[in-house]
Amino acid sequence: MEYEKPLNKEEEKDEILRKDEEETIGCINKDILKNEGEEGSLEEVEGESEEEKLIEEANEYKFKGNELFYQEFFDEAIISYQHALDISPLRAKHERSIYYGNIAECYIRKGLWKEAVEACTNALKEEPEYIKALHRRAKANEKIGTWRSLEAALLDYEDMKKSLLESSPIHKSIKESISRIKPMLSEVQEREKTQMLNKLKDLGNNILGKFGLSTDNFKAVQDPQTGNYSISFQK
Repeated sequence: MEYEKPLNKEEEKDEILRKDEEETIGCINKDILKNEGEEGSLEEVEGESEEEKLIEEANEYKFKGNELFYQEFFDEAIISYQHALDISPLRAKHERSIYYGNIAECYIRKGLWKEAVEACTNALKEEPEYIKALHRRAKANEKIGTWRSLEAALLDYEDMKKSLLESSPIHKSIKESISRIKPMLSEVQEREKTQMLNKLKDLGNNILGKFGLSTDNFKAVQDPQTGNYSISFQK
């Protein structure tokens, strides 16, 4: 079974956080901004000012995390991004989605696929249309390689295909991922089904063995007319 080639750190490093600063510098969550020309009370203005300060402070931790990421100090970068999450206002959903997304990328670089999936899911809770987080979650689920995770990866890839324009630089790779996963999904599903049946058979033999029997003494017989199965006993 073939999976994606390992991430090429040198080729992807600049792309990972290339637009990160652009997405955050000067970007304060719209939910906490006043509409133009609208006047508010002194308490509201002070409250907004405090939230803006918290976002600026959180972004400082994010920028520090980015520097650590570039140096491949992924554990330290995760801690820095987590600090950003801890102090950022809950209403700053755009910024928080980026922090979670960067944590996910660190986990991907460490090969911690389940943790990456969880971080991406948190990012998408903050900003459901965050394509970068959706893409990272799909890649991480594909690496996990179970039937359930491959099915989740396929759903994410298909959602991205619907959302992205054909001119998108990743549209082609998304289509290739979908074509790659579909046969993998069928193969893994059959393998996991066989493994489950073998475990059930072993369990049955352990129980039946106490009575001098085994699962080989029982045979499933299909009725050719109805298609239903019945169990017959064989000595």
